[in-house]
Amino acid sequence: MTTAFRSTPSLQADVGGGRISVHGAVKRYGTFEALRGVDLEIESGEFLTLLGPSGSGKTTLLNSIAGFEKLDEGDIKLDDRSLGNLPPHDRNFGMVFQAYALFPHLTVLENVAYPLRVRGLRKAERQARALHYLEVVELVDFRHRLPSELSGGQQQRVSLARAIAYEPKVLLMDEPLGALDRRLRQSLQYSIKALHREISATIICVTHDQDEALSMSDRIAVMNEGRIEQIGLPEDIYQHPRTRFVSSLLGETNFLEVRPVTSSAGITIVEERSSGQRFGVKGDMRGTAQLLSIRPENVLLTQEVQEEGISLAVRIRSRTFLGSSWRYECEIKKGPTIIVTCPVGGATHAEGALVNATFPSSSCAIFDADGRSASTELTEPNKHSSNQGRML
Repeated sequence: MTTAFRSTPSLQADVGGGRISVHGAVKRYGTFEALRGVDLEIESGEFLTLLGPSGSGKTTLLNSIAGFEKLDEGDIKLDDRSLGNLPPHDRNFGMVFQAYALFPHLTVLENVAYPLRVRGLRKAERQARALHYLEVVELVDFRHRLPSELSGGQQQRVSLARAIAYEPKVLLMDEPLGALDRRLRQSLQYSIKALHREISATIICVTHDQDEALSMSDRIAVMNEGRIEQIGLPEDIYQHPRTRFVSSLLGETNFLEVRPVTSSAGITIVEERSSGQRFGVKGDMRGTAQLLSIRPENVLLTQEVQEEGISLAVRIRSRTFLGSSWRYECEIKKGPTIIVTCPVGGATHAEGALVNATFPSSSCAIFDADGRSASTELTEPNKHSSNQGRML
């Protein structure tokens, strides 16, 4: 069940979110470069997620923004003011950790009020503000409980309330849902997004979970080996990845190796390496084989070759029922297995069936031998292919 945080007025004037600027950030640990000249602009009030695998530099970048790590080169600014050697406690950023970090001997209300006490607010004011943010996260009825008397999801919501109780301009979250089970993670993803609409803070979140990044973020910065590989809207990064790394990191995808055969009048005929099936590509592709990326949900399985789109003859190797969809593993003759997901309610296909896997040209991405996006577009193959749609 998804928690919808309540909308309540702020206890102080809207201070607005902080604008974060990262310029040429370099961080070394001995000879290892964790950050390699990172440049990043985060707008006021934006929810930006740093997404990447372990060792990509995302946590190092977050810790550098927080002040826990000192850059070897570069600068980080808050609203055009260099943070320089400013210690973490003077940056006044909110922090949410994976491990909650609640005081076990303090009640929920006392935990949320603690940062206000440290900042010297009077008891009546800090209690009122703590109650306000417990109401925002819908835990006001649990205010007298100890953390040990709460579920994992409730403890994380207390951690969120504590982090925003002093109304910071910037909220930093490091794998905030990593310790929760799948159902709780999904519920809190929507809750955190709803919370972001209720506060004015800029939020920077670190995660390796693609679902968290896609569901919560205004923008996603994909990190790889200490650099930002791509940054943009979640739907743009998912649908238009600029590299093979980004395509494989966000969502499931199929990769097919193709090679140029002939080229004329701005159209290149390419051949799928294993099956020999061919289709057309806009542009002049030359040289070595390239990779075609197709998302499983963009593939349609049919008995007949479709009039529109690119079709490959496949045999269904296995199928799995997932509740809202069917997941098919389909073999291309003498080639790789591709994954296809089809919504429940449409046509179903038996294991071993010979079918055509058809996908629209606009749904594909093409990468060169270095894994970078190629400046070509797929065309509808029926006008440019003499070897398409064969059954196995």
